[in-house]
Amino acid sequence: MKKKDIVYFARCADLEIYELRIRTVFKDFFVGVDKDTGVAYLFSPDDIDKCVFYDRNDALKAIKVFEEAWESSLENCDDEYWGESID
Repeated sequence: MKKKDIVYFARCADLEIYELRIRTVFKDFFVGVDKDTGVAYLFSPDDIDKCVFYDRNDALKAIKVFEEAWESSLENCDDEYWGESID
């Protein structure tokens, strides 16, 4: 990875993919800047192929896997438990 590379951040919290331009690269971390908003994101090299991808299609697959796992967990949860109010 080097400065000005384009990567794709699969953010599972909002099921979005962000196109980032790499701004800074060090041994222990790198920074990508969202091309649309200018927001900077700090990543560890361990994040590559987990939530940061070189190919947009790989990022889409990661979002899809997360979304399917989330939907599956909702199907298997106890609705009565989640419907109870806490006093």
